[in-house]
Amino acid sequence: MHIPLPIVIVLCLFWASGLWWFGTRHADFITPPTESELVKIRSHVQLSLPQLDHPADAVSAPQRPEETAPLPPPQPEIPKPIMVHGDLNRPPVLDEYLRLASEGSAFLIDLAVLLESKEQSQRALIAWERVIDSTKPDDSQFKAAIAAIQRLRATLPNWNTDPTQSIPVTLHASTTSKTAKTLTPILEETARDLERASAGILKVTTSITTKSSKSTSSTPPPVSLWLTGSAKKPSSTEVISFKYNSSKTLLDDTRKTVFQILSGYITKETTLPPPRAIASGASPLPALNSHISRRSWQQLGRKLNSPSPAN
Repeated sequence: MHIPLPIVIVLCLFWASGLWWFGTRHADFITPPTESELVKIRSHVQLSLPQLDHPADAVSAPQRPEETAPLPPPQPEIPKPIMVHGDLNRPPVLDEYLRLASEGSAFLIDLAVLLESKEQSQRALIAWERVIDSTKPDDSQFKAAIAAIQRLRATLPNWNTDPTQSIPVTLHASTTSKTAKTLTPILEETARDLERASAGILKVTTSITTKSSKSTSSTPPPVSLWLTGSAKKPSSTEVISFKYNSSKTLLDDTRKTVFQILSGYITKETTLPPPRAIASGASPLPALNSHISRRSWQQLGRKLNSPSPAN
């Protein structure tokens, strides 16, 4: 059914007029508002405006739930220990930063990084050594310390560059005369390894005691190793023996046994923690150069050269 256009126009005008009349029939557009009404209007407008320090309080501002929720009280920050690196103009000593070990491995690692950033490589190395000889680092901290020690040791001179100040130590071996010929150069090379590992703190000589063997077996006899000081009646480490199976493995077998001897002596005779053991299948030489701090080498040498309690 089609409605004629004039009727549609009339109906629209009637509908709009009716809405206007019903909405404004009680409104007074002639009489001005009273003073009390103006006060109410001003007050409402003032309250609807945002304050400078509370912009979200405006009536027109949409408020989200998270904006109206009370803020949690601020959590107090836990103060970090003050990073004390000491007088950088004073020459460091091997037990530097020992009193800071109670702060833990992470603190000493931060200190070592800070010192290296200040181009204090020697002090940084000492701080890294405190991580392994005075704290209980986790595996990741220990690996970081060992890597840093190996890197810094390669760039620094020996701690002791005066041979007359080196602590004398003797590396002993006992085996048959036949095995001694093969062992002699191996033992001398191991002695040089120990001197380098100690950064010149130790002066290591060798001594081989031979004994006759009545065994008819084709298997080489065991080799016994130990370390002593240089006095007439010196202190001594324990004696540890290993089986000599092949000349190809003799050098590493000697180094591993010496590391085991050193670890046991440090644990038993000093207040230092034992060096971390050599990883299975790993070469013992890097462990000799990094798992034992220079402070440990110094204490070990001094202890071996003190009078033996049995004497």
